[in-house]
Amino acid sequence: TNVYVWCVQLSFSKDDRAALDLACQSLYTYTKAADALVMVAPPMGNDDSLKRGLASLEQDVSCRAVLLARCCSRGVGEVYIRSSQGLEEASQAWACSLAKVFDGQIQCCHNGLHIGSKPCLRLSLLLPYLGLYYDAISTDEPTPGQAFFRETVLPVKEQVFPATFLSSNVPGGRRQKVTFFGDLLNRLDKKVLEEGGAKPATAATRLPN
Repeated sequence: TNVYVWCVQLSFSKDDRAALDLACQSLYTYTKAADALVMVAPPMGNDDSLKRGLASLEQDVSCRAVLLARCCSRGVGEVYIRSSQGLEEASQAWACSLAKVFDGQIQCCHNGLHIGSKPCLRLSLLLPYLGLYYDAISTDEPTPGQAFFRETVLPVKEQVFPATFLSSNVPGGRRQKVTFFGDLLNRLDKKVLEEGGAKPATAATRLPN
C-alpha cells in the first residue's frame, strides 16, 4: 500500500508569497482528499512572542483553517494531535473551539508587516472558504462533515466568515478595515435557491437522525 504524506509547513517556503497563496487556495482540496489529518504541536513555536506547543498551534490561522476545512468536509474522525505527550485523537469540543478561524493570529499582521505591498494572507483563503460554504449549503446529505458544519459553524457563521477584518498593512502600524466575505454568503444562499438545490442552511437546520 502506498502512503502519501502532505506536510503543510514543509511543502513550501514561507518567504515565497506566490507559494503561500497557492497553498492557501489548495487547502480545502487537499484536506478533503486526505484519509487522516495530524496536527503537529512541537514544544517550541515559530515565534518567541507566541505561546508554545499546542497553544501556538491553536492560535495560528493556517492551522485553524486546515482543521475547519477538514471537519466541514469529513468530520472530526481521523483527526489527530501529535504533541510531546504522544499521538491522540482530536475531540469534537477541541475542533469546535477553533472553528472561528480568523480569530487566530496570522503572521503577516502579527508582525505588523506584509511582504512588500502584498495584501493580507487572509484574502488568499477567501475563495477556498467560499467553496467550502457553497458545498455545505448545496446538499442535505447527512455526512459527518455536514453535521459539523450545521451544528458548529452555522450558529456563528458571521464570525467564522467575517464580513471585514482589520489589516496592519498601513504605514506607521495603523490598522484599516478591509472587506472580506462581505455579503457573499447571502449571495451564495440566493444562488442555491435559484438553482433549485438544497435549502440554504440556517442555524435551526438539523440533519436527520
